[in-house]
Amino acid sequence: MVIITTNDDNVNIFLAEVCFYIFAIKKIYVRLSDTDKGKLLENTSIKGIYPFNLSVDFFCQQEKETR
Repeated sequence: MVIITTNDDNVNIFLAEVCFYIFAIKKIYVRLSDTDKGKLLENTSIKGIYPFNLSVDFFCQQEKETR
């Protein structure tokens, strides 16, 4: 398993693709700020992690629980 979390989406995608295509790593998780760049991961087993979406989901869940 590889988890790639630099601050640069382009670097993260590049490293993820190297891991996927060259080293045939099966589980790869990559941090992305731009949700549109997730399209570059289609047809691979690379999974995108979107911190902004996770934060919004967490906030919404907290709001539901306090009502």
